[in-house]
Amino acid sequence: MAETASAPARRVARARARPPTQWLVYATVAVLIAIGVALQSTAPLMAWRIEAGVVTSLCVVALWWVLGFALRSDAAGFVTLALTIALAATVSRIKRGHLGEPLYPWDLLLVREATGIAAHYVPVIAWIGAAAGVVVLVAAIIRFRRGASAPWWLALLGAAGLAFVVTTSLLVSAPFPARNVVWDLPQNADYNGPLLAFVFNARALLLPRPGVTSAQARTALAAAHGAPIVGDAGKPDVVIVLSEAWMDVAALGSEMSACLAPHARQRFVSPTFGGGTANVEFELHTGYPLGFVPYGTMPYRMYIRRAVTSALPSTFRAQGYDTLGTHNFARTFWNRDRVYPLLGFDRFVALEDMPPRVDRGAFPDDSMMFDTIKRELNRESPKPRFIFAASMMNHGLYDGESRYPRRDPPSASVAAALDPAQQVAVGNYIAIAHDFEQMLCALMDTLAKRDRETVLVAFGDHWPTFGRDLAVFRELRIASGKDINTLPYAEAIRMHRTPLVAWSNRHGDLALGDGVVPSYGLGAEVMSHAGLPVEGSWALELAHYRQTLDIACCYRDKAGKEVDLRNIAGYDVLYRDAFDRVLAPSTAQP
Repeated sequence: MAETASAPARRVARARARPPTQWLVYATVAVLIAIGVALQSTAPLMAWRIEAGVVTSLCVVALWWVLGFALRSDAAGFVTLALTIALAATVSRIKRGHLGEPLYPWDLLLVREATGIAAHYVPVIAWIGAAAGVVVLVAAIIRFRRGASAPWWLALLGAAGLAFVVTTSLLVSAPFPARNVVWDLPQNADYNGPLLAFVFNARALLLPRPGVTSAQARTALAAAHGAPIVGDAGKPDVVIVLSEAWMDVAALGSEMSACLAPHARQRFVSPTFGGGTANVEFELHTGYPLGFVPYGTMPYRMYIRRAVTSALPSTFRAQGYDTLGTHNFARTFWNRDRVYPLLGFDRFVALEDMPPRVDRGAFPDDSMMFDTIKRELNRESPKPRFIFAASMMNHGLYDGESRYPRRDPPSASVAAALDPAQQVAVGNYIAIAHDFEQMLCALMDTLAKRDRETVLVAFGDHWPTFGRDLAVFRELRIASGKDINTLPYAEAIRMHRTPLVAWSNRHGDLALGDGVVPSYGLGAEVMSHAGLPVEGSWALELAHYRQTLDIACCYRDKAGKEVDLRNIAGYDVLYRDAFDRVLAPSTAQP
């Protein structure tokens, strides 16, 4: 009976007969491989945190099991895994040496482009090593093909473990202490080790194919036209100010500055809460909703790798504008130094270009940003200006008596609901928000004296967060739960809406849509009020964004059911456009 047993049965029998010590050896070798991966990072080994190392080791074991099952040999799976990691580590080191970035999952989609330039960057010894690795791999698979393989349930467990890591690694990747630093992917590799960082960011590849073809999208976009709002002769200057963490302080028992309150009656719909400024910028500048990309990804880091000719700054530049981006923080923050030129900004003035530095508490004072705007508008130029400015001063955290130079206490009605530490945080925020509002009022006063028509649009990118679990907002009965993503519909909608000012020094307050505009629809409104021709994706957005206001922040309907924007008429075309222009790698782009 034993002689006639099938080969799979014999392999399973050998796997079951494997002594526990062999599994211990396997796990030990897996840990050593994981440590070897960490050593390929440019950071010292001690920077590779212990908890990240544990998770990485689990990932290695899971990959080993899956490969062993697929190749029907644990030994062949081990050789495959070891050589794959060695190759990835080598490529990552070469890429980091030339570009300052480690190997990313989406780089795998650019193999054709990479091989075209590899001869210029890859040393001969690496080619020899790769060839030797292929020979060893083939020999191992042939030699060990009849060896014992992992049982199917073990391979399934390994695959489930990898999927669990990928799908649960959010900004702070609960339940693991290992942290997915999406805002700084090179630091992510240093922090977690290259392998775990690579696994974390694999979600960026989970893009469904569009249901609309490229040809269908081009036809629909070519037919899309939105009438501009024609103003005075000549093109106006356009200034867009994104205020970090600006909310209506009435919810905190205070009042908006009297000079600004009459102009801030409209509302901006943000896709984020408490952070993720660059994702708000992505929606604003491209007109593409964040619902087009997997949750937890960051387009500025993961997708924008080539020029976006349809972006808002690119469109203004094509209409003869000088385009300037400015931010009173480090130019590398959120990868802006690389992304802004691809979006169409002629120049980028960051904190490094704003000496001398002036701080307001822990962060640079927004006065530097406003001064940059005024200097640019005063500079002699035959061209109109498009200026986008992202502020920094309101950035959290807000706790601590020394967070800001002064603190306005919250009203008695608010203070009664908060503990002393929360009162400090809310008071600090109110003080700094009022300071920003006064600076914005001063800019409006300056613009009112200009001869050239100037359109000003200002909005908050998201609400502030005063700590973990929405504690302050729960105490103030604004939120009923601890997670912004699971709040009741009405609460979530409210906590994603921020003040919006749209104003012209010649025409006063400007009406945008129905008074509520999502970030992905704001660019089309700005173009329209600037008198620019609104065409293509922007015209399609202008025609459709009002239909998605109810889901713009959270992509779920009033019943709490998730809604995929990519399946909505109009947005299916926009997704195809986004896929072709931004999200999918281009073989034509070096």
